[in-house]
Amino acid sequence: MRIDLDKDMTEHKYIPTSIWDTKCFACGKNNPEGLHMTFYTDEKSIFSEIVLAETKRGWDQVVHGGILSTILDEIMAWTAIYLTQKIMLTKTLSLNYIHPVHINSKIKTVGWIHEITSKEIVLKAEIYNDKKQLCTEATGCYALFSTKIAKRLKLLNEDSLDKFEQFLIACNQ
Repeated sequence: MRIDLDKDMTEHKYIPTSIWDTKCFACGKNNPEGLHMTFYTDEKSIFSEIVLAETKRGWDQVVHGGILSTILDEIMAWTAIYLTQKIMLTKTLSLNYIHPVHINSKIKTVGWIHEITSKEIVLKAEIYNDKKQLCTEATGCYALFSTKIAKRLKLLNEDSLDKFEQFLIACNQ
């Protein structure tokens, strides 16, 4: 376990993701349908805490598995971005659903680097419920890109690349 489930996330350094993107489904604060995830770090792992409303349910009282997958992909994506300071794209994502996650209950999630090379990164992530049970775990492989390569490949437009640079500056202050 890479997370102290008793510790308040806000005791860690806040990661200002909204500098870069405010409309993302997972982390965008201006997406009315989104998850509105916020992120914190201890410089080794990335953390987030969220309560999922009934609109994110699958069966009856259980959070939809696709939403849990999105949360884990997002925590790993921001882990890659923040800890490597590069742009990334998901290559593969593998999940294990262990315990159901119930709607309207607080969950905590954590992501960390498992392995890294110059061009890709393997990350791990976990979701815990309010009873401190490991509910879902994931492993993901992500391609890493410098801003120069991301620009050449047209992964992001100029405005987004500029905001990424602003995000990096804010993170390093």
